[in-house]
Amino acid sequence: MKVAGRDRLVVAPDTPGFGMSDTPAAAPGIPDYARVMGELADALKIAEFDVVGIHTGSAIAADLGLQRPQQVQHIIMVAAPVFYAEELVQFREFQAAFNYHLANTLPRLRPPVLIFNANDALTQPTRRAASYLANGRILELPEWGAGFFEVHTNEVVGLVREFTG
Repeated sequence: MKVAGRDRLVVAPDTPGFGMSDTPAAAPGIPDYARVMGELADALKIAEFDVVGIHTGSAIAADLGLQRPQQVQHIIMVAAPVFYAEELVQFREFQAAFNYHLANTLPRLRPPVLIFNANDALTQPTRRAASYLANGRILELPEWGAGFFEVHTNEVVGLVREFTG
């Protein structure tokens, strides 16, 4: 954020119920999280923006792109796992993330999408996203693992800037 924020506004909000945010009365789904992020953009008077999502945040970024296609200019995802039904059964305790199907969202996104696919537990499910992307691409990063934002900061910022213009 520090490097990217040298010449642009960078905002990293907590999702409701995480970090320093209040816990919602009912368990939110991905569309709820996306709606709140859109409301934040409105409160900050940000007319157009790029969005970056990491793991669960990728689903939030995708849904935000569906909800606000005129505002969201570019979507960058760190992993975009497309899970098979039998895999979802194993992960149901992470309700919001695993009740949201990127396979249904990715083909409908109007903003351009760039997906970083690093070497982690979501590498294989993220590769499945390629067949659903209508307006984007997957950047394979097999030499990068978890925490690559911290390890490869300048490279990540360069890739994001190249993609977002």
